[in-house]
Amino acid sequence: MLLTASVIVLFAGWVAALWPVYHVFGTDQTGNDVLFQAIKSIRTAVVIGSLATLATLPFAIVFGILAGYYKGWVDDAIQYLYTMLSSIPSVLLIAAFVLMIQVFVDKNPQMFETALQRADIRLFLLAAILGLTGWAGLARLLRAETLKLSELDYVQAARAFGVSNAGIMRRHILPNVTHVVLIVAVLDFSGLVLYEAVLSYVGVGVDPTTNSFGTMINSARNEMIARPAGVVDARGRVRLHGGVRAVDAALRERGQRGVRSARARVPRPAARSPRRARRTCRDGGRRRGND
Repeated sequence: MLLTASVIVLFAGWVAALWPVYHVFGTDQTGNDVLFQAIKSIRTAVVIGSLATLATLPFAIVFGILAGYYKGWVDDAIQYLYTMLSSIPSVLLIAAFVLMIQVFVDKNPQMFETALQRADIRLFLLAAILGLTGWAGLARLLRAETLKLSELDYVQAARAFGVSNAGIMRRHILPNVTHVVLIVAVLDFSGLVLYEAVLSYVGVGVDPTTNSFGTMINSARNEMIARPAGVVDARGRVRLHGGVRAVDAALRERGQRGVRSARARVPRPAARSPRRARRTCRDGGRRRGND
């Protein structure tokens, strides 16, 4: 974790040092900085995820606890409601609601004085729709947890002492299901952000004037379709060529080091002393004389 944090800090420092004088991630076809658009898209994703999560929690908590505590026909009605909601594909259901809102906004432009107000209301309504259609999974978990908690001794003791049902649910049930709410809310946050990106990619998400990962991907796709050979410009090719040459030079240097180290490990013949050399020459002369 410390290594990851160090890498992130170093990368952020490098980007911060280059950003004032250089487009780190380049520009789009209209000259806008891609890094700045990505940061604004992160802001949009966080806003969408937070608002959608806040819109999901009231429905999931109320319906889940009511179904698990009262049982009977209340449980059956709530189960029927969230089962019917879960049977419809989420993306299609959300897209249908978003299209209805988009048609309403387009047919009533007099309700919004500026384009910024129209973009804000579309973003808010998209978050509300994601929340209204995404509470079924958490409600099912809370129902199961409430069924278990309602049979425990302290809940039965509270009933025996005459505590009202609302008081039991507020003071004994809700605090003991908070951990489930927190875990599911954190895990579903990324899914809500993904829904927003998918809907914006197909054109039924946030307003086109609002920065989003979906709109960025869509604009990049259009640019690649229009200019498939021009996606990598001349500077990009130069950087790629320079990077390849640098890698090639590093590999050559590493290979030469390996050859030198291998030669260093080869044993060399021991040098003979001058006296032993003269003795060898004298013995060789004697042998030739005898022959």
